[in-house]
Amino acid sequence: MKLQSLPLLFVSISLHAFVVGGFVPTTSKIILQSTKANVVASSPRTPSLLHTSSDEFMEVEDARDELLKLLLKRFRSKAAKEEENRIEYLMNFLKNANTSFDPEKCLNGELYVALYAMGPQPFWERLTGLSFGGGRKNIKGQKYFNDGNGNYNVRNYAEFLGKDFSVEAVGKCVKDEEPEIKENEEKVVEERPGFFARVFGGESVSSNDSDNSVANVVTCPANYTIDATGLSFNVFQNKLNFDIEGRGYMRMLYADEELRILDTPKDTESAGGAIDEKAGLLVAQVRVDLIDPEFSLP
Repeated sequence: MKLQSLPLLFVSISLHAFVVGGFVPTTSKIILQSTKANVVASSPRTPSLLHTSSDEFMEVEDARDELLKLLLKRFRSKAAKEEENRIEYLMNFLKNANTSFDPEKCLNGELYVALYAMGPQPFWERLTGLSFGGGRKNIKGQKYFNDGNGNYNVRNYAEFLGKDFSVEAVGKCVKDEEPEIKENEEKVVEERPGFFARVFGGESVSSNDSDNSVANVVTCPANYTIDATGLSFNVFQNKLNFDIEGRGYMRMLYADEELRILDTPKDTESAGGAIDEKAGLLVAQVRVDLIDPEFSLP
């Protein structure tokens, strides 16, 4: 079935979910630029609440632990305005931290669920924010699969009435080319217990000492282009499939094995202008088993 027969409403819902819909925990390993330097975030909106003297010297691990805790709390119960302000502060902190990640561990494989969004409100957010039987909120997320050629197949999933009415979109995700690195540019190294002790003790340190080699890591921000190719609606266990064409843009700003932060750096492109996703949407995503250990895609 072709896209022309599909109401624009459903098309809009689907590709919105495709671009930023979901991206939670095993033990995370964070790879920082150079050393484990203190990162100073931008000025918060509510200094008395959000910015304390300790925040000036906050480390990335502390920020991500606090953010993850607040996101999970907010998903399970209504958050106070002060907590939402804190979530936004921590998202911006990590956004500006310029960390690195191993895409095989932090991008490939698991479904990640969108738990908080800042900036332009996507259309699907008005619907997927509703709750259904038992009080569980609808899930919207993304699942990436390494295609063996360095790129990813993408499966996006968004619920509207739980699994009884959900939408999936599939496509290809390709990392954008980066400018050539200057020879004298600082290299990314892994922070791990005992690293500096071994260096200054005269022991050589090889990238093979870790399961995260420098050659495999990606430094944030990292830009990706996503081309949508297919769409399906799951309605009470009946599936309707459609062909679609559209292009979305994703920029990874922070990623570990439990938490991801990303934004949309450009407006979405689509045939006939059916999709109108604007740039500037910032999303925090958490691995699905943290909010529902028994969840499985339909």
